[in-house]
Amino acid sequence: AYVQSAAASAYLYLEQPERASDLYRQSLDQEPGNLQARTGLFYALAESEQHEAARIQIQQVVAETPEWMDAWSRATVHENPAYVEALAASAMAPLFANRNGEAEQRFHALSHQVPYNMMVRTDYASVQRSRGWPRRAEAELRWVLAVDPDNSGALGERSGALLEMDDFRNARSALALAREVAAEDGRVVRAGRLMDVHDLRELNVESSFGRSDGGPAGTRDYILDTHLYSSPLRENYRVFGHAYLAQGTYESGSLRRERLGVGLEYRSVGLKARGELAHGVNDGVTAGSVSVSLTPDDVWTYTGEYDTASEQAPLQAGLAGIDARRLSFEGQWRAHESRSAALSYERMSFTDDNRRDTVAGRWTEGLVSGPVYRLEATAALYASRNSLDGVPYFNPKRDFSPSLELVNEWLQWRRYTRAFRHRLVIAVGTYWQSDFGTGPVRNLRYEQEWDADDRLVLRYGIGRSLHPYDGVQTTRSYGYLSVNWRF
Repeated sequence: AYVQSAAASAYLYLEQPERASDLYRQSLDQEPGNLQARTGLFYALAESEQHEAARIQIQQVVAETPEWMDAWSRATVHENPAYVEALAASAMAPLFANRNGEAEQRFHALSHQVPYNMMVRTDYASVQRSRGWPRRAEAELRWVLAVDPDNSGALGERSGALLEMDDFRNARSALALAREVAAEDGRVVRAGRLMDVHDLRELNVESSFGRSDGGPAGTRDYILDTHLYSSPLRENYRVFGHAYLAQGTYESGSLRRERLGVGLEYRSVGLKARGELAHGVNDGVTAGSVSVSLTPDDVWTYTGEYDTASEQAPLQAGLAGIDARRLSFEGQWRAHESRSAALSYERMSFTDDNRRDTVAGRWTEGLVSGPVYRLEATAALYASRNSLDGVPYFNPKRDFSPSLELVNEWLQWRRYTRAFRHRLVIAVGTYWQSDFGTGPVRNLRYEQEWDADDRLVLRYGIGRSLHPYDGVQTTRSYGYLSVNWRF
């Protein structure tokens, strides 16, 4: 039984949970009370996506593990350390099932119950990271390491948290120290993998194409937006190349916008900045852009951007030789992975002296979260006004649009860093335009997302939308493809 349990642990470490489950069960047939094997079976079931069986397993372990131990007499009664281990594993169960909030609440309570249990505090930090709180996690781990400096699991978790905070040098130092203590610790191995992926080059591709019966996008349109980033330079810098291609076909003609650019990105704790210089291949326009993002804590992010000749200027305006400068600001509040809000302002100053001011806001709330199905709702408001009338592109004097979007996501399968998901997105709303009244807005799209591993993510889909422009209901059918590849 001992050998079978040890072998099961090794298979689980090697990410073969089904084989581990079989061996744990064989071990428990001979030694039913073995706590290590019973807890190991829980983790094997959870990692093989058998969440209901895992939940039942760990509940039985907690129920059958005594909280107190009586060595020889009433005076020698003391806490059973195995009971806390069982409670910690039970608190982890919701995390495996994508119920991060429940896991965080359990560990918050457990860490107050046993404040000097370093295993519990390290697991608590791991859950905090899953909620998007790397700074809170790093503070928790510093406390653990002050008490137990050679805690390899805490060192590995701290390296990952520092990497998420863009504190690259300290992340490498923590990882190096963790490897000196225990290079094969699972948390240390995962932290090393995160660092290896971070050090790779990165390719981002966003593309879309559409067919419609009119509107600002034209009857035919497509966009291809590609960024290629170098590996990190001196930790905080990355050089990138940018290629942008867009085309729209209208009754008055067709415009193709092609731009090539190079830029530099800087990232450090709480700050992300980038600058780019681009040149129009077909129109000869030279453009520059800068953006700065400040993230002072785990909740707030403030972003400002400026473009001298924005790619977001309507292609229909480009047909008349009109470009636009763009200035924007956004404040984003993110409570956790299931709740966020944002408010933004944008001004586009066109070369025909038109000024477009846009204000937008949104609130996103996770309504259902489980191992297979997730439901997320986003309520949004949009309003704009323009200073000129009679321009040769869609340019409402004033407009306003509230909308509600529901994202239904199903996890088809998952195997550690590999996964396949599909989503059905439904959006409804209204659009009011000055002088033209109000009309309905509808959007329906279906997409699939394939995580080939932690280096390659593909997302693609098709959709159909309905939107009024100048009082005319316009339909558009579209498709899109997104690629993120580290190599």
